[in-house]
Amino acid sequence: MSEKKHVTEPCDSGQINSNLHHLVGVLLEHHKFILGLVFLFAGMSIGYTWLATPMYRADVLIQVEKNAADSLVSNVSDAFAQDQEVKDAAEMALLFSRRVIGEAVSTLKLDIDAKEKVLPVIGTLISRITGDKKYIIVDVLDVPENLQDKTLQLDIISQKKYKIMTGQGDVITGEFNKPTLEGGMSILINKGNSTVGDTFELVKKSKITAINSVIANLSFVSNARDNGVFRVFYQGKDPEKVVSTLNEIAKNYLNQNIKDKSAQAEKGLDFLSKQLTIKKNDLIHAEDALNMYRRNSNSLDMSLEAQQLLKRGVALDTQLNALTIQEVDISQAYTKEYPSYKALLDKKKTIEEERSKINSSIANLPESQQQLIRLSRDVLVGQAVYVLLLQKEQELRVTKASIIGDVRIVDYAELKTGVASLNSKVIIFVSLYLGFIFAFILVLLKTILYKRVEKIEELGQLGVSVLATIPFSSIQGEIIRKEKKGESKKILQHTTLADFDPSDLAIEALRGLRTSLHFAMVESNNNVLMISGVSPGCGKTFISANFSSLITMSGKRVLLLDADLRKGYIHELFSLKNELGLSSFLTSSEVDISKYIQHDERTGLDIIPRGKIPPNPSELLMTARFKFLVSTLSNMYDFVIIDTPPIMAVTDPSIIGRHAGTTMLVVGFAKNTVKEVEISISRFEKSGVSISGLIVNGYVKKATEIYSEGSYYNYGYKYR
Repeated sequence: MSEKKHVTEPCDSGQINSNLHHLVGVLLEHHKFILGLVFLFAGMSIGYTWLATPMYRADVLIQVEKNAADSLVSNVSDAFAQDQEVKDAAEMALLFSRRVIGEAVSTLKLDIDAKEKVLPVIGTLISRITGDKKYIIVDVLDVPENLQDKTLQLDIISQKKYKIMTGQGDVITGEFNKPTLEGGMSILINKGNSTVGDTFELVKKSKITAINSVIANLSFVSNARDNGVFRVFYQGKDPEKVVSTLNEIAKNYLNQNIKDKSAQAEKGLDFLSKQLTIKKNDLIHAEDALNMYRRNSNSLDMSLEAQQLLKRGVALDTQLNALTIQEVDISQAYTKEYPSYKALLDKKKTIEEERSKINSSIANLPESQQQLIRLSRDVLVGQAVYVLLLQKEQELRVTKASIIGDVRIVDYAELKTGVASLNSKVIIFVSLYLGFIFAFILVLLKTILYKRVEKIEELGQLGVSVLATIPFSSIQGEIIRKEKKGESKKILQHTTLADFDPSDLAIEALRGLRTSLHFAMVESNNNVLMISGVSPGCGKTFISANFSSLITMSGKRVLLLDADLRKGYIHELFSLKNELGLSSFLTSSEVDISKYIQHDERTGLDIIPRGKIPPNPSELLMTARFKFLVSTLSNMYDFVIIDTPPIMAVTDPSIIGRHAGTTMLVVGFAKNTVKEVEISISRFEKSGVSISGLIVNGYVKKATEIYSEGSYYNYGYKYR
């Protein structure tokens, strides 16, 4: 019994390198598109940073100190560690409270917003260029509740007057620097630098809206290494208002802290005053009861055991009373689940358990000793508690008189140059990065989704041989470029590239095709060669014209037939008349073909042009006259080359191909996809036309091939 072992093959480093090289090649091939998109993103980011309103940022440094003369809770807080994060969260909650922020909103009128009404983008651009920013100063703006958070339009109608229009259609007219009371509104406005015709937008925010807008621009950062020290940041569009707002918030926070400490001390004094009165009365009653018992009792002294129990009991009662006083204060700040509070309760429970043991021991003494211990204990404990309360009262009176709070503003906010949070360099850098990523993704999607013929090997899988690869001709490319621009002057005038520059690489490749054609036509039934293309723009007319000229130059009698009855333009290439052509012959009944044949003196090539565009090209090509024409021309010439429309556009090539012994299909390099070539071959085969070979036209050595191995196309070999 054999056992199969699964062996994991090592990663082919050569394949990985090949893929990386191909990727680099794809990027280099589309470098113009990538750079264009990157520069577009950069331009947009520069425009944004120039037009966008900068956000200014300021900060204050605050320290929360631990006051030694704090409330009674300070002792417990010192004894039991408190989580710093909880402290920071509590301070942030106080700083961000509506009480603190609300005072700043009221003092600085942050609930009033007034800005000039300008056109979007354009108005901002003009204002940025001219540096002319109009403003008004709104000292008072009180509106009914239904107009809060609504935009009011203010128009400057004269040097002294303005009018305000509400969204409800009401119009209020007033004078600058004079109070206006109308329609439930109270208004006082300073003209500022505004001029007649200027328009402003006014908004009276509700108190909660204004507070929330301030809080939205606040941030809080604590220093983990320095407990109790934290920074508060605030950002906004107006640098002066940013600084004043942050400083006002810090001052309010400081003042509120002092007020809270004063109120806390006052509450403590009230509590202690009441307790002192109660404890003083209790102490007087206890002393009277003890003195009366001693006068009425014969037992004036306690035993040694009773004295020890009394001493321990008094100590425990004193501790218990002290913890009870602390519990009163700590209960005002925390719940019983809080760690400090729980620790206090645990300690109190332990003392109570020990106190119970003392009480049990006292219960075993004689009745007279028990009574004496109880009365003495009440007096001693009452004295200790009364003294403790007096000390606490004195401490709180000193605290109240000298209270400064436990908050200190270390650094106030200041207006600094260049504090804008709008970092232009970062924005531009990020935009460049995003532009490259976006372009990279588009290039990859294009490469994956629309895979064009860029490797000749890809066509070999279709079962049809590639007879020739025609390199892109720079001269022919210049002709196409000038024709697209509509320039009348052309590099080639009434001739072909084969006649103008016989040593061009494209012509050299066509000479190789001429050799391949000799073997391809050995088994064909006639000397008729049809040249078709996959799609418009693949260069099949360029191939037909120059290939015909080359064969003619070799001493053969060749006729070039323009069978593209829709868009054929061979007559323009050779500057021939187009009145009589293929369409003319097919629609006539004449037998003499010679009157339709035109001769090109430069190349020695005979040509039948397209003729006038007929309404029914396909039907004309299916007639017997076309078959007669092809048969007659085949007997008259060594080669008959037929230029046809592209197969993906019309069915004409399928009709014409039945009369041709050899059919060649032109594929546009980097223009047609492998799928398009496959469909084209399939269409011919369904019509009974066999493709003898493929011609790849317009080959350009791609960057993907420069960075790949095995590239062997486009070698030049010229006379020196």
